[in-house]
Amino acid sequence: MDSGNQTEITVRNARNEFDERYSFANSNYRYVFHFIDFIMELKTNNAVFPFEKVSDIQEQLRKQWAGYMYERLTQAEAHTTQAMEGVFQKLDRIEAALSRIASRGIAEGGSGLLDISKMAECLVEDSLKTAQDLLVNCLDQIMLDEYRNPRGLIKKALTGEDVRKWLDSLVNLLKKYKWAKTIPFDIVFGVLSPKEWWTDRKEIPYEALLKVHGLWDSIAPEEKDGFCESVLLTLRKIVKDNEEEDDIPL
Repeated sequence: MDSGNQTEITVRNARNEFDERYSFANSNYRYVFHFIDFIMELKTNNAVFPFEKVSDIQEQLRKQWAGYMYERLTQAEAHTTQAMEGVFQKLDRIEAALSRIASRGIAEGGSGLLDISKMAECLVEDSLKTAQDLLVNCLDQIMLDEYRNPRGLIKKALTGEDVRKWLDSLVNLLKKYKWAKTIPFDIVFGVLSPKEWWTDRKEIPYEALLKVHGLWDSIAPEEKDGFCESVLLTLRKIVKDNEEEDDIPL
């Protein structure tokens, strides 16, 4: 055995003996020297900084904080870039809509001047899908819980007129429960004679009802019948128009 290995064994034995005899304030403290040895023996990624005075420690901490702040600022810049990309995408959509308006006007023998009615028509084409998705998502939240189980059942077959009556009832309902985050299923569908509801999932988000009312209130009168038919198709998922008895707890 060479002298280097012998010295290492001697040092290790002496340290083990010291660890056994010394009364550490905490039992885990005895491993601190072994940890230091482990770090010092690393050949790569050995982040060891020798400090001779307090100012050395302060300088090292300044560097670490500078690196941390640079990283945070870089991330903030990345978030800003993402936000701007969203703005650019919207501008691209507007530009595409304007291009369609101009080409449509030329094709129809127009002067190439902007026609407000045609502009509105093109923009509606882009926004209609967004409104459709919003309506479907809100109705799902109203009828189903987070696991897509029905919150309750309605006792009779519905008509478009029933749906219109329900949609019209939302305005007073939202005013009455303005400061509530949720409204119970039996209250929300009170005008439709709800039959059964599950007590553990009957609370309907106020926000979903508010959005549906906002859509209903914003569409033109001549489009309300079509809107009611779309809502009716979805609400039929929770309609039970027979007299069979269930064991669903109220």
